[in-house]
Amino acid sequence: MSKEENLTANPELKKARELGIANWSYPEALATIVNAKKCIAITGTHGKSTTTAMTGIMLAGSSVGGSTIVGTQVPGLGGSNLHFEPSDYFVIEACEYKRSFLKYFPYITVVTNIELDHLDYYRDMDDYLSAFQSIQDQTSGYTILNGDDKNCLKLKNASKKQYFVYDTYFTDPD
Repeated sequence: MSKEENLTANPELKKARELGIANWSYPEALATIVNAKKCIAITGTHGKSTTTAMTGIMLAGSSVGGSTIVGTQVPGLGGSNLHFEPSDYFVIEACEYKRSFLKYFPYITVVTNIELDHLDYYRDMDDYLSAFQSIQDQTSGYTILNGDDKNCLKLKNASKKQYFVYDTYFTDPD
């Protein structure tokens, strides 16, 4: 069964389509929420959930505050994958699969690392890197990149506000 046949076989989705009710993918639905906020998008091949959870825990209840949605249950967020509070900031785990993270227009993007992944979609490392370049290009504030990761270093761009994190310190590339 094709993906489209599988979707039309779902009775709820079929009825929603008959009634003209919009249906969105997860990234599309999330984008309608976070693009109205100062989105902090955590992405990379590995470590997205952990980094998103840590960032969300740091912001939760702080003077800055922030909402968080992460792909796993987080003990520090009450065992949930969602924490919401009134704040301008919203931290998300932003998955690169099929370029889905390009639905978001982050204020801050954090790239944990880049290793070739999702070869069912991406042709090669250049194609994969181009997706990360695109999310960086649509980031309005700044990007935080892993300075110890050779592929993150390929995103270095003097025209962007970038910070590189190394094992022991932050550095501004200029």
